[in-house]
Amino acid sequence: METLENKILKLKSELDYNDNITPLYIQLAKLIKLVIRAGGYEAGEKLPSERVMSEYFSMARGTLRKTIDELLQEDIVQKKQGKGIYVSENYKPKNIKIKVGLIYKNNLFSVSHPMNAEHIAGINSVFDKYGYSLELIGVDANLNVKGFQKDLKDKNINGIISFIAEESDNKKIEKVINNMPFVSKMKYNNVAFIDFKEVLNLQFHYLYDMGHRNICLNFCSPSSESTELMLNEYDLLCEKYNLKNYKYEIKRYGFEYGDIIKEIVKNKGITGVISADDFVAVGMIRNLHQMGLKCPDDISIMGMGDYYFAKWTVPSITTVKLPYYEVGVRLAQSLINQKKYPRLMPILIERESVKKI
Repeated sequence: METLENKILKLKSELDYNDNITPLYIQLAKLIKLVIRAGGYEAGEKLPSERVMSEYFSMARGTLRKTIDELLQEDIVQKKQGKGIYVSENYKPKNIKIKVGLIYKNNLFSVSHPMNAEHIAGINSVFDKYGYSLELIGVDANLNVKGFQKDLKDKNINGIISFIAEESDNKKIEKVINNMPFVSKMKYNNVAFIDFKEVLNLQFHYLYDMGHRNICLNFCSPSSESTELMLNEYDLLCEKYNLKNYKYEIKRYGFEYGDIIKEIVKNKGITGVISADDFVAVGMIRNLHQMGLKCPDDISIMGMGDYYFAKWTVPSITTVKLPYYEVGVRLAQSLINQKKYPRLMPILIERESVKKI
């Protein structure tokens, strides 16, 4: 097991130095308590010295002592004159192994998908520090609440991270989990989210600035909150610039669904496509080639996600990079401290699949 000293020093990245509500010393005390309890550390385990923590966490010695006082008051630690700070002899470790369920809909989730892999890596980067573990739990499309509750009980789940897109289903979940900690990747005003209005704005205005005036939006999962935001923003931008509105829906994300381009090119006016994601963009490029057409010569295609393969395709895909790893980190942090975080913004990645006209 990793030493308590090392685990505590790793907490620096979890502190919010810009938080004007929760003082830094309280944040640190709470995190140290969590590490001791979740990690199963016993009496006699040594903490870093006041001097080391003060310097490492960039806290005045007086402020750092307030952190220690918080721990002393709960008899979690004790000071030994001339020796340092240790887990208290009166502390009884509970050896709690906190299990968090990551809830997703069956047939709509793949651990190997770049987006999900990054989300999970971000979550685990935080959970590993506190002794938490992540359990993947699939539910059916209709969300059988009774079966879901039984699954949580059988697996001894203590918290929920939801990857379910529909708000109505997330509300069902919240009603049946008996107030256990809950965060949702899709809950726009909650704890960790990508600003999908800004994603659409970035894509649309990039194509517009490149001279495109007939811009098509290709989308999936219209009932999800992120897609609704993008669809609404697309409608507003078409109206603002007095452009025709072209929207094409696909059933799933994946290379094979790029065949939607066959329908799109039937509309001779469209010159630029905002793809549902990079997988679909690659599928579109391949289908164009099979039809004797080229990207971007005949039609420009813009992706979303900046997945690992996007820069290696021919042409390489102009896309937007979405901070999936950071979302995972914030979801895990929020589950632990019940804090909200500001929006995460996309980044434009300019490559070869869009041309100026």
